[in-house]
Amino acid sequence: MIPLRPRVEPLDEDEQEELEERLMNSGGDITSFSELDGFYAALLVAPVGMLPNEWFGRVINYSENDEWPRADDEPTPEYHGETIQLLLRHWHDLQHRLDTGQFQNVPLPLEEAELPGEWWSQGFLLLARCPEEEWEDWYRGFQEEGLLAPMHELAWEVTREPEQRLITGELRRLVLRRLIECVNVMYQRAEAHRRTAGT
Repeated sequence: MIPLRPRVEPLDEDEQEELEERLMNSGGDITSFSELDGFYAALLVAPVGMLPNEWFGRVINYSENDEWPRADDEPTPEYHGETIQLLLRHWHDLQHRLDTGQFQNVPLPLEEAELPGEWWSQGFLLLARCPEEEWEDWYRGFQEEGLLAPMHELAWEVTREPEQRLITGELRRLVLRRLIECVNVMYQRAEAHRRTAGT
């Protein structure tokens, strides 16, 4: 079970932008702050709690032994350490908000051309579409209940030009509200499952 942790200071906008730039240059699967937040949410609604070193490799080129292969033009270990601290702060902040019922919105995109929820949903589905083998039934259950529907609807919008987007205005607000409700339901269910299973 992922333990309830005390509140940590959320990343401010400058730190979010800094982390997003580092993600874009990291060579991992995640390339934006919104996408990272969605990926974290998918991890936190999983049936088994995961330690950070179990998911770092999906986000950045991370070695569990902190062995950072480095050429002259590559980032230093100090740079990677700072990146990990930013990643952990946001992980614990999101976990705290889910624990305390304060998960009420998804991050606003840092790029003006993006709309809220699109890359967040891409990040969430990055895990939910290709989960650990033993989690497949868990996420399939969420899918069959319609709890992943808002994520699928918003993720498709990424493929459309801004003027061709179908989910805009009040409809987008409604879909985002439903997304928030679904994540909170999934998290409560995951927490109950982990308590029962002792994980």
